[in-house]
Amino acid sequence: MPLRPIRVIVADDHPIVVSGILAQLAEYEHIRVLGVAKSFEQALKLLHEHQHVDVLVLDLNGMGEPPISMVQQLHLHYPLLGILVFSSLVDLAPELLKAGVRGYMVKEDLTRYLVDSIIDVAQGWQSLTPMVREYLSQSQNLRKEKGLSPRELTILKLMAHGKGTLENHLSTIRTKINCFERTQLVEWYRTRYGADTV
Repeated sequence: MPLRPIRVIVADDHPIVVSGILAQLAEYEHIRVLGVAKSFEQALKLLHEHQHVDVLVLDLNGMGEPPISMVQQLHLHYPLLGILVFSSLVDLAPELLKAGVRGYMVKEDLTRYLVDSIIDVAQGWQSLTPMVREYLSQSQNLRKEKGLSPRELTILKLMAHGKGTLENHLSTIRTKINCFERTQLVEWYRTRYGADTV
């Protein structure tokens, strides 16, 4: 058991899910929930207020930011923070683990994994629940069998989520770099990264 309580922030916009997480964690003296955030902006505010947070239990949907950029920002500003994704989405696991996520749990996994995952992540270990490990294994096999690059697999994922997902990403990019036409986007990219950069 840890010598001091593990300090946790829960970031999820589903009240029923949050209630379940809080009820489960309340049974453990060595885990202390410092706050609950319903958006990425609120999560950042809580992290700033508390300074010493061990684990962020993070949902991916409805948090107001694209998941990968959200994790990259968290990892940049809070490199020691253990980010534990707790989501119904598993298909972004490879990208998010690369971006700095230390633990990944699918909401469909048994809830008994939650406490173990929080403890592992707080101690600096990677924690992947069975459904996540199975998905990562299948993804790796698919890339090997079909010769798909990680980027090609990501494109397929965006297509699987529908055109709306791709359009949402493009809309966010357009706003951030202030380029609203396709030709402007292409020119902006080529100016900074070169015409042949993939």
